[in-house]
Amino acid sequence: MAGSRLASAFLALIDARAEVVLLVATLLIAAGAGNQVVCKGTVCYDHSPQQTRHSATDRISSAQCPAPRVVDGDTLRCGSERVRLLGIDAPELEHCPRWRVCAPGDGQASKQSLVAAMRSGPVRLQRVTVDRYGRTVAVVWAGGVNLSCWQLERGQAIYKPHWDNGGRIAAACR
Repeated sequence: MAGSRLASAFLALIDARAEVVLLVATLLIAAGAGNQVVCKGTVCYDHSPQQTRHSATDRISSAQCPAPRVVDGDTLRCGSERVRLLGIDAPELEHCPRWRVCAPGDGQASKQSLVAAMRSGPVRLQRVTVDRYGRTVAVVWAGGVNLSCWQLERGQAIYKPHWDNGGRIAAACR
């Protein structure tokens, strides 16, 4: 029992250190690109000049996703860029690694759900951060459909509050 607690504490420490290293690397990259980044705790916001105005109160900088391709229920590729949907976890396509607690469900069905959502229109994304695997974490839309909300509404993913930087998905999926 004590060994289990020690192992859990050790893994949490490694995870926390990885997040700090990733946060520092992201800030350095953003600062080098001339972006204005503000952090509150472990959540950072890019306050660079906005490119797209959606309404008077909602200014969001977004980019088009060239040649979008679904990888699994919570990941896609925009050209060569790997993009993870913000705030959700979808079932694995294969088996769940023993070291992880994975989202329940059918990974293939989750992937097919995301494929269907992508037919809603042109894909664009708002980059939020980069995860420990080097993937861009973003809010992604196909047409006017928020893909994280799509997956949650259809039961093809679970909401992960600690992965939802700034509560963006919680607010969007109300």
